[in-house]
Amino acid sequence: MSSSIQSASLDIRSHSGPTGEAVEGALKERRIPAVIGTANGRLVVRVALDETGGLVVAREDGGVTTTVAETMLTSLAAEWRADVTLENPVFFASASFREEALPQAEIGRPVPRAVYVIGGAVPIDPVRRQDIAAQLEASISVVPAGDVHLLQSRGDVQEYWLPAQRPVVAVKADGDALTIEVYSRAALESVDARVSMRGIPDLTLWWQARWRPVLSAGGEVGEVERMLGRAQLIPTTLLSGEENMRTALGELGTDLDAVERLLGQPNDDHLVDVVVATLGLPVDTADLVRGRITIDDLPGSQHIERTAAGRVVWEQLHRRGDMRRSLGWWRRLFRR
Repeated sequence: MSSSIQSASLDIRSHSGPTGEAVEGALKERRIPAVIGTANGRLVVRVALDETGGLVVAREDGGVTTTVAETMLTSLAAEWRADVTLENPVFFASASFREEALPQAEIGRPVPRAVYVIGGAVPIDPVRRQDIAAQLEASISVVPAGDVHLLQSRGDVQEYWLPAQRPVVAVKADGDALTIEVYSRAALESVDARVSMRGIPDLTLWWQARWRPVLSAGGEVGEVERMLGRAQLIPTTLLSGEENMRTALGELGTDLDAVERLLGQPNDDHLVDVVVATLGLPVDTADLVRGRITIDDLPGSQHIERTAAGRVVWEQLHRRGDMRRSLGWWRRLFRR
């Protein structure tokens, strides 16, 4: 497979479809190597382009060639009665055949979960931990795990990790998607960086969906579909360069070679375990991000409410021992 072949997103928007089976059938009929999955309740598709923007298609002999992307895009949009967009960082094309300009309905989504592994000098004193809740602008639960701490929040946090708290690894699950964000100490070494890199990860690993190949072939076609199914490694544009990524990963005790192998790991039931092992994270991280447990279930955990009113309610419920029965009511009153 040529190194010039890159992945591109095929975005499909239609009021009444098409179904995943219809999309897969149309791509297969046209011999387009692709992977299909679901993200945020919507169908997502990746295809391959060469350096000129030509769409990669399979030949009869198992090899690959290219065709004009715009022509194929128009054909697909007409069959699906949809607006179809094909794009990657250097190419964009679209075709429109949607009959009604209405928003596409989304199926129900599971609740996103995030676990933060904090490797820096996290304050142990309860009074100091109240400062962390204020810093992150969210109510939090914290538990020691060896020489690091695990943290979960109720609601979104302002990810303004201080140098003394870094390195920090955020492990986030949203449906089938898994996102890993790395915040290093090195990123905040200069005064200017402490402003520009505030709340910005050094690098992000992203498994967008649980991809399934369309053609499931061997040879070059299989290589293309495996490439399309790889996770993405996204360095921040403020700290570009391989050396910066190596420095950030070195703070975790791993390296870029190990992460490159991790990117080829399929998004399956074992992915979180492989991520935890590769990045040297506590084993409880996997169960936390899967939602099997919460930090409040772990021995030695501490919950910190951001607001005074929330602390009063939490303490009253905890003293009465009726946490499970009253937790839903408490969450409705105190969102963060």
